[in-house]
Amino acid sequence: MTEKPSCAEQETLSSGKQSLLKAGTTKAGSLPQNAVQRDGESGCTTQAMRQRPRPTHTSIRLAEGRIFPSFAVALLSFMVSTVSAQAAEESQIPQVQVGELAQTQTPQVQALQAPQVQAGELAQAPTPAVPATTPAPASVQVQTTQAPAAPAKPTPLPAYRPLRYDEDYRYLRTNTNTRAKDLWDPLKYIPLNESGSNYLSIGADVRERYESFNNPFFGLRGVANDNYLYHRFMLHGDLHLGDNFRVFLQFNNTLVTSRQLRVTGIDQNPFDISQAFFDVKIDLNNPGDSLIFRTGRQEISLGAGRFIFVRDPTNTRLSFDGLRTILNIGQTRVDAFLVRPILLGIYALDDRPNANDLLYGVYSNFPAPFLGDGRVDLYYLGFDRLGALFSSGRGHENRHTFGARLSGRPGAWDYDVDLSTQVGTFDERKIEASAISGNFGYTLRELPWQPRLGLKANFATGDKNPSDNLLQTFNPLYPAAPLFGSEALLTNLSNVIEVHPTITVRPIDNLSVIAEYDWLWRESSRDGVYLPNGQPLISAISTQDSRLGTLLQLKLDWQLERHIALTAVYTQFAVSDVLRSAGAKTVDFFGTWLTYRF
Repeated sequence: MTEKPSCAEQETLSSGKQSLLKAGTTKAGSLPQNAVQRDGESGCTTQAMRQRPRPTHTSIRLAEGRIFPSFAVALLSFMVSTVSAQAAEESQIPQVQVGELAQTQTPQVQALQAPQVQAGELAQAPTPAVPATTPAPASVQVQTTQAPAAPAKPTPLPAYRPLRYDEDYRYLRTNTNTRAKDLWDPLKYIPLNESGSNYLSIGADVRERYESFNNPFFGLRGVANDNYLYHRFMLHGDLHLGDNFRVFLQFNNTLVTSRQLRVTGIDQNPFDISQAFFDVKIDLNNPGDSLIFRTGRQEISLGAGRFIFVRDPTNTRLSFDGLRTILNIGQTRVDAFLVRPILLGIYALDDRPNANDLLYGVYSNFPAPFLGDGRVDLYYLGFDRLGALFSSGRGHENRHTFGARLSGRPGAWDYDVDLSTQVGTFDERKIEASAISGNFGYTLRELPWQPRLGLKANFATGDKNPSDNLLQTFNPLYPAAPLFGSEALLTNLSNVIEVHPTITVRPIDNLSVIAEYDWLWRESSRDGVYLPNGQPLISAISTQDSRLGTLLQLKLDWQLERHIALTAVYTQFAVSDVLRSAGAKTVDFFGTWLTYRF
């Protein structure tokens, strides 16, 4: 009776058999991650092949209490349980034995399988006879078949967009798409008819943000220190009825805790409709060309956001009520709009259009062959406000902005330049103002961390004489904050000159660290200092010294994974003697926030 070999001997034999298996179409490395390979019929488990089992469920812990209302908890819990059940069902992968894999191979591969023998029988195996006319081969050659190419890696999933209505999930219509899978796919494309042309997409944003101020508003609002927590939850549904009709609806819930400064609608908006619009699309002659008519409440972002943006650093974002048309022809886009900004309340369902403000205009974006891969924006923006306030007084403002923007990324360089001029009336006074903004950078791609050396500069006119018939204060309307400077939201692009170098490094993928140092002056020493909302914080200061101070900022942005982002920022604004003489104090700000999106 032949003695049964030990597990060590069988592992030696198994390695020999694995070399033959590698010649076939199925590789040992193609086993499922949670399978345990066994050597033939011996029952010995090869130590190197043990794998940790995959988790079979996903859980998301939701905050409870006032900061996360019960309706949001119930809704998200239902979504998570539905998606987690499907993910758990897909994760059940049966264990497969090596012998079973061999049975599924092609006949050519099965012919190559060595018969299983005992260790003691190896020496007794007879040598096959070789014909006398054939010389003995120097080595035994085994004809093999070429293994198929490894499957292509899935296409990465698209990043979430700042404007959620810009996202497109039609690639989920078929199961043959090559993109990677995501936990929330079942909610991103919910077919409503057999063809899938009618579908619903559901998404949400959750952000918890902590802010700490030393001397908020430069200490001019009577509060020396303020520490508070912001909560934001936004839920949206995007309904498509064929390719030409669409309804987009988004609710928001924003709350603030422990804030000492006065709470306004941008801090707290318990429950309201942030977006609700209807699209009708007309397809034009060429594929992809279209004309879209949009009506309702909507967020708007144009160009670099220097004039119109969603105001994301604040707790409640900015939206508008009105009409909009969007023309897409090739790589050219033209927006035309007539809207009013939303006036935010601090209670549920109390938001309304601001009857004092009217915004209208045309904004175009198209390729510029003379700039290589660069693009050009040309725009006209009309603005009418009752009760507008400047350092020189309050009145009816009717302003017209004409401008152009150039942007591009030639090689390691990047640039973004905006030039604009404004005319109009302010009561009986004429308006003549202008601004130039630039952002330039060069990335050292061959160096570790790929540092980007940048330089930003902004120039915006101020009023030279508050007693004459000419207002020269530039108005940036509804700009991105922070367009320049800090997340602390301290200043505005009115009556300002600022220059600040920046350096950005990327220690690891999806992590950027940005350092900035900013010098600021008033463009006119006879005009004041303006807040991001356009209101004067400090009226004209009777001194020829125009220095405002210096600003230091350190910021960390970390996209932990597709859904989760972490940000932290520290800012110090050291005021000049001019501001100190007006009662201003040095500002220290720290903020950190965690965002989850699906």
